[in-house]
Amino acid sequence: MKKATHDGTCQACGRVQAITENGVAKHGYIVDWGFHGTCTGSDHLPLEVDNSIAKSTIEICLNRALALDAEAEGEIVAVYLSAFGKDRDQNRSHADQFRFYTHEEFTAARHQHFWNKWEEKVANERNRLAGIAQSNRNHAGFLLGLNAERFGQDLYPRAGSEIERCKFEGFKKYADAYAKAEELKADGWKVRVNNSRDYGLNVTANRVKQGETA
Repeated sequence: MKKATHDGTCQACGRVQAITENGVAKHGYIVDWGFHGTCTGSDHLPLEVDNSIAKSTIEICLNRALALDAEAEGEIVAVYLSAFGKDRDQNRSHADQFRFYTHEEFTAARHQHFWNKWEEKVANERNRLAGIAQSNRNHAGFLLGLNAERFGQDLYPRAGSEIERCKFEGFKKYADAYAKAEELKADGWKVRVNNSRDYGLNVTANRVKQGETA
């Protein structure tokens, strides 16, 4: 397999990845006793070249947000709770520690595990669903901005002695991140804005060093 010479933007998650002969390099996976899952943008053309997957991802996120909004506003028949106490198995994964409790199950287990009232848990569940809906809208907005910024642009040369790079992390508002991006563009940098689940928005940029050519 040829060594990747350029980076490009994944249409699904918006992260910058190496571009291989198959498209965007595989990413978003977990490796333990096997190889589990990849981002849906893996092995597809980068956003710089094609935006069909980005458009479909935006549509999926917005439709999912609408469905979650409706669920949050409707009747809540089960609440999503973390298992603990007698129910918690230390050998299980973090994701497995959660389950849904119906009103009847909640009432039966409340004296052992829960001190909140059912109504309070229902309110928490509405907030949880609304939060996930907003996250989907945020990602749709992020991809819309990225599409406007990156579609039709050049790919990024991979790291090399002739390329200088910089990164700014921790932006909480898109307006602030894009303002920084415009500032860097004016100084000759090729810029991308990424959304990190752990660190918020970040701005990365690269450019050919003065006196050199890419």
